[in-house]
Amino acid sequence: MKTMKNMTKIMTINKHISLVLAVIMLLSVFAPLMSSFADSSDIVIKNEKDYLNLVKKCKTDTWSKGKTVTLANDIDLSKTDFSPIPIFGGHFDGKGYTISGIKINKKGSATGLFRYIQSGATVENLNVSGDITPDGTQKNIGGIVGSLSGTLKNCTFTGSIKAKTNVGGIAGYVTDSGVIDGCTFSGSVIATSYTGGIAGQNFGTISNCENKGGINTKNTEESKTIQDVDIDITNLRSTENFEAATDTGGIAGYSKGKISDCTNRGNVGYKSVGYNTGGICGRQAGYLNNCTNYGTINGRKDIGGIVGQAEPYIILEYARDVLEQANDVFGRIQDIADDNSLLSGTALGDSFDSLNDTLSRINSSAGVLSDDMSTYADKISDSANEISDRLNTAVEDAKGALDDAGKGCDALSLGMKSMEKSAEQLKNIVDDLRDAYHLANKSDGHLDDAMYYLERTSIRTSMAIEDLSDALKKLERGSKKLQTASKSLRLAFQQRDQAIKNLKDMWDAIGDIQTGISEGSASITEIAKILKDLVDKGYIKADTTELNKNLLALAKAYKNIAIALGDVRDGVLMMAEDFDMYTVASAFKTFAEAFDNLTEAIHYFRLARDDFDDAIDKLDDVSDSAKIAADTLKEGLSHIADSTDYLSSSVKKLADIADDFTKKGAVKMPVASEIFGNDFDNLLDEMKNMQNDFTNIKNVLSGKKDILSDKIDALNDEIRQLRSVLTKSYDDNIKADDDGFVEDVSDIDILSTTQGRIEGSRNRGEVYGDISVGGVVGSMAVEYDFDPEDDVKDRGTKSLKFTYKTKCVLRRCVNEGKVNSAKNYAGGIVGRMDLGSVLSCEGYGAVKANDGDYVGGIAGASETVIRNSAAKCTVSGNDYVGGVAGKADTVSHCYTVVTAEEHGEYAGAIAGDADDKSKISGNVFVGGELGGLDDINYTGKAQEGEISDYVSFVKSSFNTDTEFNLKFTADGKLIATVPFKYREEITADKIPSVPEKKGYYGKWSSYDFTSPEYETEIEAEYYRDIDIVESSLTRDGKAIMLLCGAFDDSASIRIAKNSQNHTKMKKVLDSYTVKIDGDYNDKHTVRYLPSENIKKVKLYAEYDGKIKKLKAKKFGSYLEFEISSGDFTIYETQKNYILGIVLKSLLAVIIALIIAFIIKNRRKFKMIFKKIKLPKLPKLPKADIKKLLKG
Repeated sequence: MKTMKNMTKIMTINKHISLVLAVIMLLSVFAPLMSSFADSSDIVIKNEKDYLNLVKKCKTDTWSKGKTVTLANDIDLSKTDFSPIPIFGGHFDGKGYTISGIKINKKGSATGLFRYIQSGATVENLNVSGDITPDGTQKNIGGIVGSLSGTLKNCTFTGSIKAKTNVGGIAGYVTDSGVIDGCTFSGSVIATSYTGGIAGQNFGTISNCENKGGINTKNTEESKTIQDVDIDITNLRSTENFEAATDTGGIAGYSKGKISDCTNRGNVGYKSVGYNTGGICGRQAGYLNNCTNYGTINGRKDIGGIVGQAEPYIILEYARDVLEQANDVFGRIQDIADDNSLLSGTALGDSFDSLNDTLSRINSSAGVLSDDMSTYADKISDSANEISDRLNTAVEDAKGALDDAGKGCDALSLGMKSMEKSAEQLKNIVDDLRDAYHLANKSDGHLDDAMYYLERTSIRTSMAIEDLSDALKKLERGSKKLQTASKSLRLAFQQRDQAIKNLKDMWDAIGDIQTGISEGSASITEIAKILKDLVDKGYIKADTTELNKNLLALAKAYKNIAIALGDVRDGVLMMAEDFDMYTVASAFKTFAEAFDNLTEAIHYFRLARDDFDDAIDKLDDVSDSAKIAADTLKEGLSHIADSTDYLSSSVKKLADIADDFTKKGAVKMPVASEIFGNDFDNLLDEMKNMQNDFTNIKNVLSGKKDILSDKIDALNDEIRQLRSVLTKSYDDNIKADDDGFVEDVSDIDILSTTQGRIEGSRNRGEVYGDISVGGVVGSMAVEYDFDPEDDVKDRGTKSLKFTYKTKCVLRRCVNEGKVNSAKNYAGGIVGRMDLGSVLSCEGYGAVKANDGDYVGGIAGASETVIRNSAAKCTVSGNDYVGGVAGKADTVSHCYTVVTAEEHGEYAGAIAGDADDKSKISGNVFVGGELGGLDDINYTGKAQEGEISDYVSFVKSSFNTDTEFNLKFTADGKLIATVPFKYREEITADKIPSVPEKKGYYGKWSSYDFTSPEYETEIEAEYYRDIDIVESSLTRDGKAIMLLCGAFDDSASIRIAKNSQNHTKMKKVLDSYTVKIDGDYNDKHTVRYLPSENIKKVKLYAEYDGKIKKLKAKKFGSYLEFEISSGDFTIYETQKNYILGIVLKSLLAVIIALIIAFIIKNRRKFKMIFKKIKLPKLPKLPKADIKKLLKG
């Protein structure tokens, strides 16, 4: 029994041991998995749960350091409550898999798939997709990471991102240790500042990256409340804080780091909106190398194919300060004065007494200068306050005026709607007439012409209504924008950036209203013409002479209002472009003149409206439909009259404000020379007195102590030098009032630093902007932020004496894209050069300023250096147009093959103008009509050469083979590229046909194919089809000849009476010489109105030395025929009826003789007919018998 108990006990112990061993074995199996997120350095992400666990662990900054995370599958996070990985410091290998479905819409900044990637960390081989639209401050937002200090390699993001500041398709903000290599973005990014396809801001390195997405290509506007207005003086000088899209690039929005070997294939920027926009980088002060842009770039100001604004690398260099030098001198003086051996002798003591007095006066003068400095600062503050007070007063006073303008626009919209309805009613009248004539035409073949005319009139009326409808839409859109902008503007003047944005909105709104009114004027004019034509043709039986006269007067009044609004719009634009006191004052002067013109235009509009009302009331003998249309039109004009009352009130109030503003005069800013006056001169005089005192001391001691005298000589020299330093310091301060302490060293030791350099890059996309637009760089200038020292590198010991040294180099860059600027400064390489140097660049894209000055094949305007560059393109602008630069400073060894398609004064094949011609040297141009510099050739400076000179230069300098190509495009699409040789004819068989377009006639824009000298883009120009062209000569009120088909506006048919008869016909009823222009078809369809009955005439044409009978067919009262020649003589001849009568008579005689012969021999014939069995003939109708007889 005991043994059994022991056995049971042993078995129980064995069971427990087995259980423990089993647990130990299980633990040993699952230990790696259980500890993978705790102690192991290797982590595998297989699913959503693993990802969310990683997110939790990465909330501590040190947890991920030293760990490797591997993605094992594609993961879809769309069904999870997504959270980004907070901070990562290890190695994340995506293995080419994709994390999709990320969605961020909560408040937050520094976010993406990762929020922060630390220095030393790497994320690679990862694909991510999703939508990121955070709320809150929306700063440092990227598709993969918000803020990057580590390395991203071979990663992609696909999706949409919308935020505010530092926003990139891959990373929002890249620190100086951050690296992005081999990454790609596809999708769209929208933000207001620092926006890029790869990174928002870059201080690190971006290489081998590609953007395929649209960057700020969709406009977005956000409403503001008074709580959003932040009064902060630091915003006044910084475009970084500008509310419009600023610093936008295909790769990076702003870069002070390195960007190399990157490509942009996406479109970048809003049309005519945004600043510092570039195909690769919006604004850059670092190093950019070997990048290419293929996308279309748009913006407002500082727009470039590669970089929007190229900032220089700035070195703040401190010099030895004036005060330091003075301290040294006074220290030496003190050492000498402390030498007791110098006090013996009365003369010597007197000299030292005089010296002490002088030093006291110097001290006093220094105190006065200190007070001057305080006064200077106070006056600057007073001037700034005065500017603010004036603007606030003007805006507050304008409140009522802007409210009236809004009411006026509402009434104007109602009036335009009534006018549109009236035009519709007029069309219904025309259609009713057409339908009536159409019914009549079924029974009367003589109504073809009326039917044809009414069809055309119906089409014309439809087009007028369509145009009027478009005008109304623009007017309503402009009215809404104006009201929104005027409400926001009253709150926005306290913050400069917001004020400028609202001014731009107002400018845009006035533009819509102006266009709407102008197009409305054109539509009213067309309706007036249609009414007149209907009356003249007799389709409307009423005297509408007064009505038409007053309709045209209304149209003219509308046009004058639109012109006056254009002047108002110019004033708003002046303020929006450069918002300071001087431009505001100039804008108000423009307003004052514009309001006078607008008041006068409104006055005449009201007179025209009253006359029109009278004309409508006097209408008699018109249909009910016509009366309804007239009443509707009258109702519309009543609304418009109400609108003019409001607008007149608004204009009067605004005119009073403008007048009051301009009467106050300009706010005078303090000038250093006026404040300091003679105080500086007094100090210098006392310094001279001190020098004299030392001279006296020297003379006293000269006979006794030669060594000490030598020391005093040295001190005297020091004082003389100090006086010179003080004088220069004073001159520098006066000069700084205008220029500041800036020295451009871009042309010195060019390769000494990589900072501030753009090189080896190429633009192949089109670039569009309003001001400062370049194929490579929009502008080369300093971005003047509130504190420039934040953006510069210090060199030297700090002192009050300093110089900003700038270096900005554009080297070995190429532009192949079209450059188009609405206003000033358009260049094939750079739009505007305030500083820097352009070296060894090539410009091959057409450059045009639509309505502006300063256009060049390399630079629009340059204040600095352009060397060893080439341009082969067309340039077009107003004034200052040049093959290299419109306005130049230093241009040397440049070669051009440039044609100026449009230009005003100051135009040249090398430069339009240069202030110092000695800085122009060794330049050669080929072809074109212009001379080298301001249309004059200067030997050795700007002289004409041969095409071989240009070919040799570009081959030796850039290893570029010279090719010439013409691009044929239609509706923005490339149709063909035709190569040609310089001045060798391009034959017709090489020129492509213009693509057909329904309802339009097309032809290529003009170009001399016989001797081509320049490359250009030849565009298909389409015109609405004109189906009928009438001759000026008429017969019974109808054109004698009509040209039928599809033509442009240049088509014409000219005829003249011809008295010569080169035909063999004796009877020529009428004849004309005919010349057809503008019909480029192989055959021309022509209708001729005969002078006689259409059945009695035949037509002949004489051309190519022959006379040919025309195959003409009846078309109403016209004869229509086709002819291959556009230059011929037509003969209207009478058919030869005499020959017909003779033949018919002869036939009758023959028939009579036959009948007589048969009667005489009738017996014989009876016998014959009996033997012949003839078939039974069918009975013919009488109509057919008559036709046979006529034949």
